[in-house]
Amino acid sequence: MVEPVLRASGIGKRFGGLLAVDNVNLDLHPREIHAVIGPNGAGKSTFLSTIAGDLPPTTGQVFFQGQEVTHLPVDKRTRLGIGRTYQRSAVIAGFTALDMVRLAMLHRVSSAFGMLSPLASNDAATRGAYEALARVGLSERAGITTDFMSHGEKRRLEIAAVLALDPKILLLDEPLAGLGPDESSAVVALIQSLKSHCAIMLIEHDIDAVFSVADRITVLDNGKAIASGTPDAVRNTPAVQQAYLGFGED
Repeated sequence: MVEPVLRASGIGKRFGGLLAVDNVNLDLHPREIHAVIGPNGAGKSTFLSTIAGDLPPTTGQVFFQGQEVTHLPVDKRTRLGIGRTYQRSAVIAGFTALDMVRLAMLHRVSSAFGMLSPLASNDAATRGAYEALARVGLSERAGITTDFMSHGEKRRLEIAAVLALDPKILLLDEPLAGLGPDESSAVVALIQSLKSHCAIMLIEHDIDAVFSVADRITVLDNGKAIASGTPDAVRNTPAVQQAYLGFGED
């Protein structure tokens, strides 16, 4: 059996009296898209943040490629190969697409002193940035500032900035939020194409997109995992139908 690249074991997260995530387990395997879905307030983004290192779990452990990373900060997890995007846009106003990705590249190819040099003078960062932009279909937009990019282009640019760090896993937090049908289709196709390069954990409210792209799905409700498995298995789980999909028994 292929070992998971990521394993979350018994993850819990409490904020005072609120238990936002309650004993959730999840494995992410190579070349897999594992979606986490559930109603608003189910604990999805909180769970993802414990994986990425933005929030420490109250209970449980996180393992990446067999190494426990539960207490590692975000920057160390990033260097190991854990990349993530956020719900809110993280593009930098006034930067060109190339410069934004090139800035991300500097974290991988430069020393601390090298990061003080002008972006354009770092050939390795420039090459890597062009490669990342090409992978998300933004090569021809490299010189455009983010102020003149569509919302869908900004989403793809955010993914390019993470890809520039050469992640082993990619954590995507609602990448389709706010997108129209055409832009959503482009991002879904991009996500599908990326799983041959890195495993993907996807949080998303667009159920049609999730069921079309995910290899496995975990459903959270009130912080608990109520189902996990293939899309067909999850779709046919009575607890999921009643709590989330809206067509369970009365």
